[in-house]
Amino acid sequence: TAWGEQFMAIDEEPEFRGGIIGSEKPTVDPTMRKLVQLGVRALPILMKHLDDKRETKLVIKHDQGFGAMWYSDEYDPRYGDKVRQPKNVNSDEKMSHTFDHTIKKFTLHVGDACYIAIGQIVNRGLSVIRYQPTACIVVNSPIQSPALAAAVRQEWSGLTETDHAKQLENDSYSLYPYSSEAAIKHLLYFYPVAGERVALRLLNRKIYDSGAIWEVGEKMMKFDSEKDWNRIYKETQRKFGRDAAELIPHWINWIYFVASFERTTAQQGKAKLICKTIAPKYDPAINVYHSVYEDRDQADLIRSLKNVKNPKFDSAIQEVFRDAVTSKGKPDLTQESERRRIDGLDLIAKVCFERMHGKGFDKEYLAYFEPRVFETEKYSKEEWEKQELDELKERVKKLKQDSSN
Repeated sequence: TAWGEQFMAIDEEPEFRGGIIGSEKPTVDPTMRKLVQLGVRALPILMKHLDDKRETKLVIKHDQGFGAMWYSDEYDPRYGDKVRQPKNVNSDEKMSHTFDHTIKKFTLHVGDACYIAIGQIVNRGLSVIRYQPTACIVVNSPIQSPALAAAVRQEWSGLTETDHAKQLENDSYSLYPYSSEAAIKHLLYFYPVAGERVALRLLNRKIYDSGAIWEVGEKMMKFDSEKDWNRIYKETQRKFGRDAAELIPHWINWIYFVASFERTTAQQGKAKLICKTIAPKYDPAINVYHSVYEDRDQADLIRSLKNVKNPKFDSAIQEVFRDAVTSKGKPDLTQESERRRIDGLDLIAKVCFERMHGKGFDKEYLAYFEPRVFETEKYSKEEWEKQELDELKERVKKLKQDSSN
């Protein structure tokens, strides 16, 4: 009934990612956890048993009077480049009707459990069972769809620890939501030294105004000449810095291809041409480290480290907060775009506070949150803004109480 995210190897709470509010929280089977904890050492035997048809005791039923349950072949590939991706999977993306859409019950097989465990180890969403709105269940079983088993073996057979560590580091530079934090969790668990290095590298980035860069991309789309695109690109470099300007192609790609609601072929063609003009080496299929971060991505990264005790992380996270505070300046909160930017800074301050509260920096957090209460009271109109205001007040109250104690 919902989407969730959890790295089975560590003891962490599953994250709700969407679906029906109030869905039962998933639990991790101890044996599955031990298999995932083995990492690449477990892959050969798990791959061998991808065809194992022995049934487990886990039975999924769909017997409501509405909705449906069906087999598919959805696959999360190793590489973003479509040329390198396995064939004969993800055929249902083209609305194929070759799958059985009338099943009422599915029993998980040993091969299915192995498929899930492999996905957990290599940091890919190999989900055998998932929720589909509304009241639907999609089954991606290597037993029912052998092409899934073939795809896994093609991409991950012979994976070494060195390859695994490199892959996870590469994943950690992804700009897609939640991707980086999942990769960091894996990297810190399997390869702690590399995980610390990469996490610190990401924490040491500087904040940039992603909303403003998004708007630059939209502005470019209003012009038709390379001269204008290059002019706007140079203006953006001067105003926001070279590192932030480098993210323009990412946001153009996001707007016109990832979240491409009713985008025309002409618009997408123009978007590609703009990206090629201002950044000839840009490839959306390749993860590249950027020295700047978007507020929500950095907040997710900091949350992913909450169970990792590391003084180096504490120092870096406090610097993230200070960088956010410095970038606040004197915003014009009569402008909606500025209020959105400050909302992002509030999110950064919140997750940093959750990590650093009681560690000697509370005065700095009080100095940030207290003025934000007055600013938010003045401009809050929507219900969610009022909820944010209540949270800000609670933090200020707590900090003052702790100070008096």
